[in-house]
Amino acid sequence: MKNLFIGILLILVITLVTSEDCIKVYKLEKDNCGELCLSKYIAKFAIQFGGVKEGDCLSLGYNVFDHKENISVGPFGNFEVTIYKKPTIQDIKFLEN
Repeated sequence: MKNLFIGILLILVITLVTSEDCIKVYKLEKDNCGELCLSKYIAKFAIQFGGVKEGDCLSLGYNVFDHKENISVGPFGNFEVTIYKKPTIQDIKFLEN
């Protein structure tokens, strides 16, 4: 019975957490910027313990889409992260033509 209660409580918490407004967070790693949206509740833990900062990659000049990947955010589940790169000289020349 106790496990059932904990399971229901966990489902309620996840529902509340995922229904909140999205906070964009990012993390720079090598030449990449990873960006994802988290609820306010999860974002505060990710910022404190996960090495991410509030904001987006575009504002830092990372505007070339590279790929998407899934990451685990511990007890909060898996999330899709969008990875961006800064434009190369070849990207800029291509856009100028």
